[in-house]
Amino acid sequence: MNTTQGFWIKEPIDIRNKKTGPYNVNFIYKQGNVFIMDNHLAAAYCWIQELDKNENLNFFHIDQHEDLCSDAPVKSYIKIKDTSHISLNEFLSMRYQSGEKQAFSFENYILQTQRLFPNWFRKCCFACHYYVVCEELDMIPQLNNINLLGSISNASKWGYATLERDKDNRWIINIDLDYFFYSNAFQMLTNEYIQFLFEDLKNAMEESKKIAIVTIALSPECCGGWDKVIPIANYIAKELGLDFKL
Repeated sequence: MNTTQGFWIKEPIDIRNKKTGPYNVNFIYKQGNVFIMDNHLAAAYCWIQELDKNENLNFFHIDQHEDLCSDAPVKSYIKIKDTSHISLNEFLSMRYQSGEKQAFSFENYILQTQRLFPNWFRKCCFACHYYVVCEELDMIPQLNNINLLGSISNASKWGYATLERDKDNRWIINIDLDYFFYSNAFQMLTNEYIQFLFEDLKNAMEESKKIAIVTIALSPECCGGWDKVIPIANYIAKELGLDFKL
């Protein structure tokens, strides 16, 4: 049970009528080391606020998509590296191409963070709807929706690391609820599957100190809309002992 009081970093307003898209962040909720957001790009903002910039971490990504574009030049967001705190508005206002393009989107936030803090991505585990290839990341064997079950607690206990020096690193757990959907419309995996996965995450958080942060994105446009994904988000929050509810 998460006994820390939760709060809104950005509070949702008339959320069912809002669009998320690549760049808009309509809400972020924090309770303990768990963050829930609509747009996955906000995960990078949460990592920057929460994590020790010098700590070696491993990275676990569960998502329909890999989110591994890296289109913005480093100079457009390099100030993050040496800034002790940056507001959400400042984070979202960083731009390039003469101010025409926002530096962070839901497609590029992982590698752009990795460019600044490669030590947060010592070992990377991906569970996506397809096989992921990325030369910039040290990838361990990828997981399908069968062997994903139980894998979070396994990672927190044994590390999944092929190098001895990385097996004791804490983990960034990064989840997009669109993983449970197909073709941006249909829930592909059952509520029982979702329950099992998040029970495993809860157990890992309670039984070990290896979970540094959990970031969870709703990505409504990839889940058939707000009405389909909000009940899942509310259920997951309850399972994790969070006060979050939309």
